[in-house]
Amino acid sequence: MATGSHSHSILDEDYIKLDKIWGEFILIESKNWLAFHEYWVNSDIPVHIIRYEDILRNPEQVLKECLEFILEVDGITGTKVHRYL
Repeated sequence: MATGSHSHSILDEDYIKLDKIWGEFILIESKNWLAFHEYWVNSDIPVHIIRYEDILRNPEQVLKECLEFILEVDGITGTKVHRYL
């Protein structure tokens, strides 16, 4: 937010200057994040959670599970979709 990038950081002295503001921001955003995710996890809408680290470790398995969720089937093994995967 302060650098306009995902790969840069603010200066060390800025962490000290912005300590109070940053702490308040994190508290508010953590509550927003929690409410957002609780809504989806506790809703009646079907939800399939995909973790980034799982994609990195086993992309084929994660995509297979995602396709099974989207297609609303117990398995795609042996299907045309699985062959394309």
